[in-house]
Amino acid sequence: MKTKILFCYPLFFLSLLTCVGCTPSSPTDRFAATEKVLREVGGNSRPVKPTEIAIAPTTSEQAAENESKEANSARINSTRSGAQPRPKISTDDPSKKWTTAVSLPRDLWEVQYLGNAPVGFSHKKTDVSENLGSNHLRHQLDSRIRVSVKNIPTEQRIRLMTFERDNGELIWMEGSLEMGSTKQSFKGTVNQDVLRLSGEDNGKRFDIQLEWKKDYRGPFAVEQSMLRKPMLPGELRKLKYFDPLRRKLVDGVLDAKAYIPTPTMLGGSQELLEVRSIGVIGEGGSQSLLWVDQKGEGLKSFVQENDILSYRSTPIIGEIFESCADLRALPAVAIPLSGDIETIVEKDSELTSATFRFRHKTVELYPVFTDKIGQDIQSVDPKTVDVTVFRNRIEPDPVSRWTSVAKNPAYLADSDFVPKDTPSIQKLGKGLIAADNSLSNDSSNIDKAKTCQREIQKHMSLIEYDVQIRPLPFVAKSRKGNCVEHATMLAAVCRSLGIPSRIAIGVKLNGSNETPMMKFHTWVEIQDGLRWVAMDSSQESIPTFIDRVKFRDSDFNGKNPYLDILEVYKLLPGLEIRVKSP
Repeated sequence: MKTKILFCYPLFFLSLLTCVGCTPSSPTDRFAATEKVLREVGGNSRPVKPTEIAIAPTTSEQAAENESKEANSARINSTRSGAQPRPKISTDDPSKKWTTAVSLPRDLWEVQYLGNAPVGFSHKKTDVSENLGSNHLRHQLDSRIRVSVKNIPTEQRIRLMTFERDNGELIWMEGSLEMGSTKQSFKGTVNQDVLRLSGEDNGKRFDIQLEWKKDYRGPFAVEQSMLRKPMLPGELRKLKYFDPLRRKLVDGVLDAKAYIPTPTMLGGSQELLEVRSIGVIGEGGSQSLLWVDQKGEGLKSFVQENDILSYRSTPIIGEIFESCADLRALPAVAIPLSGDIETIVEKDSELTSATFRFRHKTVELYPVFTDKIGQDIQSVDPKTVDVTVFRNRIEPDPVSRWTSVAKNPAYLADSDFVPKDTPSIQKLGKGLIAADNSLSNDSSNIDKAKTCQREIQKHMSLIEYDVQIRPLPFVAKSRKGNCVEHATMLAAVCRSLGIPSRIAIGVKLNGSNETPMMKFHTWVEIQDGLRWVAMDSSQESIPTFIDRVKFRDSDFNGKNPYLDILEVYKLLPGLEIRVKSP
């Protein structure tokens, strides 16, 4: 089965997305599904049926002629009805600079959803070329999206770099596409009215030449056209640009509809101009809906072929999506555990400590363990350490060490990922404490936290870590969560009760004698008097553990806690672990 790559130009990015397994397989089903999505996202246009794409114009001249006929007919009908006449199809002047409408350098992020599920991001940077001069620009695009190929989750990654004049005139470009076994790379130059493009497509070499006219543009033509000359409601505009992955020229038509209230990720709902963007290559084509502001900046788009909804986002949100993509690109690793493991997996074991020897293939391990509380770290050699984990150890020298830790306001803070001030979390925490008759106002932090741990564990099931941290209201409603979501839920509830808490990140024994493994895991540490005590709502737990090793901890108050997870996750493929005898 040949993988189908669809071209589309949502917002300001070139996004080439696969649709195999991502959307309804039947064209009729896809049309119906698209109508539903358009209603949900506020689209004012109806989707294009497959039959309409098949009879679309095959050249820019035919497209212009047909669109002009439609415009003339609409103008006559609207004039008869007293409505505002519709203008003829127009073009903006491609010789003019589009950069006058923006400031450079330009750093833009876009995030993408399939339904309610986040599936990818795009990041584009535009700056002045240091080598070519102030009127020459460099565009760099990195687009990563999670798609389904034959029902197998696969990441599609597109990299693209172009050098252009400040009016969008293409000079040079290179790029690549990677998606499973599909690999494509290319380089191209425009010289003496000819575009020369060469590269490899799944190992097969290609070299092509195309006649290139002065008004042709590169893959970012839609963005540049709307910024150079913002469109008006009712306006039709044609343009011609190059799709480097299809290696074809595209006949594009932009059809501006009307300003409508549109939900965005930047400043809530805004009055945005809905623009229907049609791109035609030969007898095929695609449609997307764009929502742009009065300056021509794209803030949202919907791509019909794959039901992908894209939003302009802040850098922080974009970086979170990027970190998720980095995590998905790493293998989920279970590390075989060797050595004297019987004493650790026995539930009734009275062992007060356990020592694990960690060895990594490439990384110096001692600096990895950023916090030594509850663990002793001994360096054997640069890539080998012994970690001894203690049960219920009170740290020495509490005045100098614990005072600063216990009073750190970060461990009681409200944040996006530990929303302890959210009314639902406040209500949950108070309700759990009130329902436990054994607790009183004088009960210790550890007793209160144990009640919360026990009740969350009882009512919230554990799922495999799937490289996501979903909002806690969603997790609470679904009554299931991965280990990170369990940890953030328990931490948020504890903080709502005034109990300092943080997230521990490391590895944990799976508890099996037959195939002992250690896997990525997170849990909570709560502060009780002069010590941190481990709590884990993803399992029936005792106050502290010797079946796990912490690499680092985090208050999860930062804008992107995925970075803390990533630092640990990327170590796992190179680790070897064994239990040392007492």
